[in-house]
Amino acid sequence: MTLSKTLVDRFSAHFPAAVSCPPVSCPPQEELKAEDGLIGFFQNFRPDGSGLHSLFEKMPSGEQTHTANRLLDRLELLFRFAGDPERPEGGRDAYFIVRNPEPIQPQRVEQLGEQWLGNLHQLALQAGATELRDRLAPIPSIRVLEGIAPKHPRNDSEKAELLMQLRDTGPNLTSRFDHDDSSIRTLQGAYYYIACDWMLRDYLMWPLFEDKIRLGDTFEPYFQLWRHGIKYRIFSDERAELYMPRH
Repeated sequence: MTLSKTLVDRFSAHFPAAVSCPPVSCPPQEELKAEDGLIGFFQNFRPDGSGLHSLFEKMPSGEQTHTANRLLDRLELLFRFAGDPERPEGGRDAYFIVRNPEPIQPQRVEQLGEQWLGNLHQLALQAGATELRDRLAPIPSIRVLEGIAPKHPRNDSEKAELLMQLRDTGPNLTSRFDHDDSSIRTLQGAYYYIACDWMLRDYLMWPLFEDKIRLGDTFEPYFQLWRHGIKYRIFSDERAELYMPRH
């Protein structure tokens, strides 16, 4: 039995019925339907992640145990930074949102942004995603701003090609590396609906991919931006804007 299949069995045993996707805006992944994943699964462990350890107990010995521990470590970071669903004005977040991000210097944000896009370029190159690869060569410049990020254009005709490639090609990059078994796709559903964010999903699931992809921790810079409440916006192919929250 593969590690991913073992985890799916434990997910299902721990929480047999998948939760319906909450009634907020959350576009599904390409070719991913609600019935394919445990939608809303991780919301059941909020605010502090209590009970997550039970998913990873008694895994097969050796390398699979090591991988399971690393998956758990990343989930614990998720709950550390965004586990509390309570909104300041009342109510609860349906998805994981960093409400009180730690301060970060603009120079560090710019550095992380460059690493994030550079890593995506390397991943697209290795995955054979030629259009995304070409849009990331050369790496777009990074502009760091402060405040509320504006919305991307609603119409596709007004969106930058790079943004379109990230939307259309990005969510399936890791699937190009010969791990198309249904158990991983089921896990991808559970992980995606943590925040409707395929890059956060792939950071959290990276221990399942890295042996075949053989790159560095590709999404680590993106996770660092996410945990500090940084939002990216791409209005042209030549530049990405990173919006820092005001403190």
